[in-house]
Amino acid sequence: MTTSPSDPTGHSTSPAARNHTRADENDYSLALSTPARGGLPQAGIPLDGTIASAAARLARLTKQSGGSAMPPVLALGIFERVGSNWFSDSVRDVMPQHNEPFRQQLGREHPLSPGNRVPPSLHGTGLSGLGWHHLLCALSDLHGRPRHLVKETNLFFAADTVLGMLPHSPAIVLTRAPVGVLSSFVRGSLWSRWRYSDRYAQVAATARAPRWRSVFAPLLPQDDPDPSTALGRLGTVSRIMF
Repeated sequence: MTTSPSDPTGHSTSPAARNHTRADENDYSLALSTPARGGLPQAGIPLDGTIASAAARLARLTKQSGGSAMPPVLALGIFERVGSNWFSDSVRDVMPQHNEPFRQQLGREHPLSPGNRVPPSLHGTGLSGLGWHHLLCALSDLHGRPRHLVKETNLFFAADTVLGMLPHSPAIVLTRAPVGVLSSFVRGSLWSRWRYSDRYAQVAATARAPRWRSVFAPLLPQDDPDPSTALGRLGTVSRIMF
């Protein structure tokens, strides 16, 4: 590969490479142009702001890194208190773990946070080029060998987005009888400790978004329900989502 003496990065200065770079700047207007192995920018998979394009770009990154990294296993709880910690502890010695990276490690303002209203497309969410770059790096970190475990509970309306970002990940759905979940909440005073009245209000508001309201708005009335009623409604919606 020919390089310019003034270019310490080793990037090719051929006309074809310059054309690749200009094409990348046009195609990836929402993302940073990340150099691939060998210094050439990655081309051919436009990062257009959709979930599908981010997943395709991630697959390309994984392939270019040698293809040895495996997509993570998703352990998805349909609600809190379904044994997710016990399951994680059972496989901790053989699987690197990520505990609720979407739910706990993203602020509510982030478009991928389950605490935010997640649209079907990521267009218009305010992610900058650096934000898209960070998203791809974070998703890439969930891949590896041995296979990693990603545990998430209570994704609600973010579930399809998370699954879309990791389309090749096998999923284990963790469930529990509703009476067991309710009993656990009562014993631990979790409704107040975890501010579940706010959580109910957020999910009920999300249910009124255009994509969801015809099915889910009637299931989550904004009527300030008592804790038992609210937990029953939330559990029902989560089961329907899965």
